[in-house]
Amino acid sequence: YEKFDRRIHVLRNKKPGTGTKDAPRCFAIKLRRATHDEFGAKSTTHDSQLLAKHENGERTLIGTIHVDDIKVAWGDDRVLDLLIKSLEKIFGKGEIEITHTNFACCGVQYTALPDGYSMDQNAYVKAIKTIEGAHVTGKPDDDLAPPTTAHEYLSVLMSLAYALLTRFDIEVCMIACLLY
Repeated sequence: YEKFDRRIHVLRNKKPGTGTKDAPRCFAIKLRRATHDEFGAKSTTHDSQLLAKHENGERTLIGTIHVDDIKVAWGDDRVLDLLIKSLEKIFGKGEIEITHTNFACCGVQYTALPDGYSMDQNAYVKAIKTIEGAHVTGKPDDDLAPPTTAHEYLSVLMSLAYALLTRFDIEVCMIACLLY
């Protein structure tokens, strides 16, 4: 950068978005290129992250994208191989985890049973951070919380609400939080 003049020089980023706040969007664009353009899947009209692929009028794959994970709900080995080749063409060789027994998706842990799956959010709930500090203790009950504390409270409350998918036992706590 010794002779760099921002008025007349331009920096070229070989990997746009890497290490920036735009990285997730850049990755999503690249992933869409692999799943849609290269592999030929289409998003459903209901959910842009829900993928479907059809060949000769027959459904050959159903799956969903969550950030950098692709969860395939239905597809035979031939179609899965094509998907993997499309991903490798765009991203190069990578880590592939194929499991039919135990997996997590969107904070829900699925465990295979002889007659289906069990679902839990135990790890998700354990990861919810509590609100701690002098700004929440030792204050009169009628004092308003600072905006940052109110934001933290809403975040915890919404996290707990999402946990109600599988954790009905915390419903009593949620009602208490809303009434207080």
